[in-house]
Amino acid sequence: MRTFAFPLLGFALLLAACQRHGESTTAPSNDTPVQVRTALVEQPRVVQQLEVVATVRARQAASVAAQVTGPIEAITVELGDKVEAGQIIVRISEMEYRARLRQAEAQLKLAESRLKRQQSLFEKNATDASTLEDAEASATIAMELVEETRTVLGYCSIRAPFAGVVTAKLVNAGDLATPGRALLSIEAPNELRAEADVPSGLGAGLRVGMAMEVHPADGTTHLTGKLVELSPAVDPVSRTYLAKIELPANSGLRLGQFVRVGVPGGEHQPLLVPLSAVSRWGQMERVFVVKDNRAYLRLVKSGVQRDGKLELLSGISVGERVVVAADNLRDGQKLEVLQ
Repeated sequence: MRTFAFPLLGFALLLAACQRHGESTTAPSNDTPVQVRTALVEQPRVVQQLEVVATVRARQAASVAAQVTGPIEAITVELGDKVEAGQIIVRISEMEYRARLRQAEAQLKLAESRLKRQQSLFEKNATDASTLEDAEASATIAMELVEETRTVLGYCSIRAPFAGVVTAKLVNAGDLATPGRALLSIEAPNELRAEADVPSGLGAGLRVGMAMEVHPADGTTHLTGKLVELSPAVDPVSRTYLAKIELPANSGLRLGQFVRVGVPGGEHQPLLVPLSAVSRWGQMERVFVVKDNRAYLRLVKSGVQRDGKLELLSGISVGERVVVAADNLRDGQKLEVLQ
């Protein structure tokens, strides 16, 4: 066994010498100045953005309901159909109301005939003024009944209140329509809002007209909306208040979609450095701090990115300078700082 010890020891020393020689060719020595650029560690005041869940809704939305009672003859639209303002979307049976109209028109014709007869008699002094007034009142009532019946008959044809999309279909042909019963829901998809229930402890800095960040669920897009409505009261059950954020045109969002809205919270003063100043060293993160024209390694812990810079949670102090793009530097390396 002893006869192999010296050859193995010699091979290990030779390998170590080769490794040291390789290191000397890939990285400069500590006394050789390296040209670098540096950046100051900043600590700006940043308003924290806390995200709350919101739902995309239309600025114009209507639940179309019946105003008369009767069986539904036809629904002329389907779920998802586009409709124009004034377009007939539901027809209720007119049979009963047309019969009422014919009856009212017959009563009007009889009242007008009676009025003419009384006017003729009054001109001949064959009747008194009170009888003529009664005939005039009867004719007026009959005329108003005809107008009322015609109006009710018009309610049998339900029209779209504005241009939009059918988002809910709650009845079918043959169902009985009753006053106040919702039949369809229509929303205008071109003017969207994100409606968020903001916890009462957040959003103290919210003001109508301010810009707010909106993040769709896919996380690939970023939108800027405008706060247009803010409830002055807190819901006693949920402890939240409603905020409505107007979304930009052609946002690509759909009605009912889930989004997140950034709500300003308290102020925060993070330590920020350029992204390129932080490099990974195994499982650790490091920066090189400049002091007396030398680079000194610091282990740091990073946080979130903010506008192209990285927040550092530990290992650094405000006012220090760090090396930008610190490649092949050693702890204690002499530096030539470029301006």
